[in-house]
Amino acid sequence: MKKILCVFLAVLLLCGCVGCAELEKLDVTFIVSHDSPDGEYTLSLYQVGSPQWSFGSVSGKLVLTRADGTKVQEIEVSFDNDGGGVGENNIVNVVWWDNYVEVELRHFDTTRRNFYTIPYDGQEITCSTTYV
Repeated sequence: MKKILCVFLAVLLLCGCVGCAELEKLDVTFIVSHDSPDGEYTLSLYQVGSPQWSFGSVSGKLVLTRADGTKVQEIEVSFDNDGGGVGENNIVNVVWWDNYVEVELRHFDTTRRNFYTIPYDGQEITCSTTYV
């Protein structure tokens, strides 16, 4: 019985180590940033990890920060980039308004576009999708 318990614990430990190693692979890579015209805010795009497989999607995130470095909003996004990484060209347009920023994101292997409205005050983010 002790042998079975020891083997079970060894397998659990090994699984935990493999899981931790997988988490360490999720590198966050800065891609590009856009500053508001008044310099009060910065919107940054990051890649998180690497593409899931040779034709798979890739994770990213948009982070809105104030000039003092305080994070206002963070949005997890997924790009259908045909196995490629996140790039500057994934952001089509950034428009700064009085109370929010609008961001248009494109995917490289589909005609899908995502439009995010990100308020400066931390209120709820809205997202819409269109196909062009």
